[in-house]
Amino acid sequence: LIMYLDGEKFAIDTEAGDMGKMTMVSDTKKGVVHTIMWSQKKVMEMTAEEMAKMEKESQNVADKMLQNLPPEMRKQVMEEMKKEKSRSPVNYSARPTGKKMNLYGFNCEEYRVETDEELISIWASSSHAGVLKEFERVSKEYDKIFGSDEEDIDEWKLVPGKVPVQVRTYSLSMMMGEPVLNIRTITKIENKKPSPDTFRVPGEKE
Repeated sequence: LIMYLDGEKFAIDTEAGDMGKMTMVSDTKKGVVHTIMWSQKKVMEMTAEEMAKMEKESQNVADKMLQNLPPEMRKQVMEEMKKEKSRSPVNYSARPTGKKMNLYGFNCEEYRVETDEELISIWASSSHAGVLKEFERVSKEYDKIFGSDEEDIDEWKLVPGKVPVQVRTYSLSMMMGEPVLNIRTITKIENKKPSPDTFRVPGEKE
């Protein structure tokens, strides 16, 4: 995965399995996201208005399903939903372990976060503070347009002022009953202006 940031624009290149290379290009000023599927020669466009419409349609379907439930079950489900909405989001705090390590040229310190289901180890670095500020700025703009899931844990916010160079998440798979380890690592950060072609969306002729 490679991420590019430039002002109001950002792009993410990924490549995986049969899908091949895919690029997500977004312009927060215009409030639009394009997903380019290079091997299939397809471009998908999503606007903030379309996202809001999809959310409304999903809510209508959920409401219809709720109305079709037996009265007692409907009452129970509605009570659970009410409890969930009134519940304040959990603010997890990262505690330093005192351990230090150099990863891919980044001088890092380890922090740990424990939740009900996960143990998260974060190796964070104080370098590239400018990139961190840019990432936070674009993330805020994106969340304003397309919304955010407050239940998800954002490793970029767990250790304020530091870049999460490596995040190791230990969790228990409820289906398999086996421990799962997920590792995400930043291998390089470059402070240079991306080419304009990085954010260009191919037209129909291409």
